[in-house]
Amino acid sequence: MLHEVPEGWRGIRLGDVAHESRVRNLDRQISQERLVGVFKGEGMVPTRDRVRGESVERCKIVAPGAFAYNPMRLNIGSIARWHGSEVAIVSPDYVVFEADPALLDGAFLDHLRASVPWQKFTARAGDGGVRVRIYFDDLAEFRFALPPLSEQRRISEILSSVDEAIQAAQAVVEQTRTIKQGMLDQLLAKGIGHTRLKDTVIGEIPETWEAITLGSLLRAGDIIDIQDGNHGEKHPKVSDYVEEGIPFIMARDITDRTLDLEGSAKITRKQADSLRVGRSLPGDVLLTHKGTVGRVGITPNVPSYVMLTPQVTYYRVSAQGRLDRDYLATVFGGTKFREALMIGSDQSTRKYIGITEQKKLVIPLPSYNEQLEISAKVAGVEEVECAASRELTQLLAIKKSLMSDLLTGRKRVSTNLLMAAE
Repeated sequence: MLHEVPEGWRGIRLGDVAHESRVRNLDRQISQERLVGVFKGEGMVPTRDRVRGESVERCKIVAPGAFAYNPMRLNIGSIARWHGSEVAIVSPDYVVFEADPALLDGAFLDHLRASVPWQKFTARAGDGGVRVRIYFDDLAEFRFALPPLSEQRRISEILSSVDEAIQAAQAVVEQTRTIKQGMLDQLLAKGIGHTRLKDTVIGEIPETWEAITLGSLLRAGDIIDIQDGNHGEKHPKVSDYVEEGIPFIMARDITDRTLDLEGSAKITRKQADSLRVGRSLPGDVLLTHKGTVGRVGITPNVPSYVMLTPQVTYYRVSAQGRLDRDYLATVFGGTKFREALMIGSDQSTRKYIGITEQKKLVIPLPSYNEQLEISAKVAGVEEVECAASRELTQLLAIKKSLMSDLLTGRKRVSTNLLMAAE
């Protein structure tokens, strides 16, 4: 329900400014090559899958600028606008609709469908059942504040310019990650300045390196301890979480060697102290081994410690040993080690590789000084990646704020705002 409509805008139903299109490819003039599917995140893209059990003549036609969605998946965001210059076809089960160009700008609606009110509406709309179906008659009841057409277009220009910047930043992040992974794998296989290699169980490595199991490093004291999270009866529950306390780290909290301490669950120090295992100290290398296998992190300099779920293993590295902590984290991020992890976890009905099996995994071990050099080279690329990721995060926050302000009329478009967007 709309509580307040900005001056010059009007409260309206989607069905008042858009209509469903049920035109089908009855004459088969549109070939299967122009069959597209709708995917959350990817939008409307060509698909090789044919419409099973249906002739292509029953497919619905999507005109340039029109929208299409799967009525059983709209509530999870599977809707897109067709940006092609020629018509496309979609499954006959899809819903196709078009904006009235005299009243509603298609680009404005494309941004509006990413808004919080739209998401809330589609989450509760539909005709019920085990799987919610949201047909156009349902979607037509979505109410929103509609600006004049010229203002719609200006809002779309601003939001689209931010989208372009976001796409560029995402491309930089992805390219940097690809470069980092290639460099990392090359360094772990060839080292720095080596010309003579030898064959080992993990492939070719420099002749002076060792191929050694994690268990051997533990027995030698280079790794002090390997433990995972608490499995006992006192394992924290959601009802135990508090606003402030000891971070309780899950697999989802680990991303690219960093821990999301702000977003992680928290438990009281009293409860944390009562748990027997899973207490990770600053500097521990973390590895997820259950469910989501292969995420790597390092416990930061927290005041005391963090607690781990059973999904996460910590590796505590000796400061006096022949293994560098950052190098171990670098090895854990290597393609060969990840492949070995996945092979080990595939032996379980669920993705899982326990500590006993982890100890059997083999890693390449250069001299301590070369470990430091390898880690430093990878860290240099990681700094670039982190900077790009921070920029992307900032742009996403700007987009969110702009959508909240512009699509509600809380802030009206002005010449100054348009110049800032450009």
